[in-house]
Amino acid sequence: MSTNKLCNVPLKEFRFFLSKVGCNYSGTEGGHEKWTRKDLTRPIIVQTHASPIPEFIIRNALRNLNLTKIDFFNILFDIKEKDNPNISPKTNEPIMRDEELCYCGSGKKYFVCCGRKKD
Repeated sequence: MSTNKLCNVPLKEFRFFLSKVGCNYSGTEGGHEKWTRKDLTRPIIVQTHASPIPEFIIRNALRNLNLTKIDFFNILFDIKEKDNPNISPKTNEPIMRDEELCYCGSGKKYFVCCGRKKD
């Protein structure tokens, strides 16, 4: 999944996101799931036949939930960090390949930034 765009979010992850923010599954009707929450003015409708979820559906759901795109990604990353096998149990830092951009956000490659061997 891209960290900058609301595309390529699988249906399973979007369902988990909706349940994480307090929405309840109300049922399926003709290939569309209905998710509700007491404070919402209208239900969130999700296509069950489209995975990954189209970006406009995610944007409409976020608008209805009064959340930003940043909130969405923060919630998804919190979900993923618990079960991420790429986190080192000793240092609690991501396990990275040398040619990837560094996780600290510096914009440098990992081996030049935080991946340097310290003497």
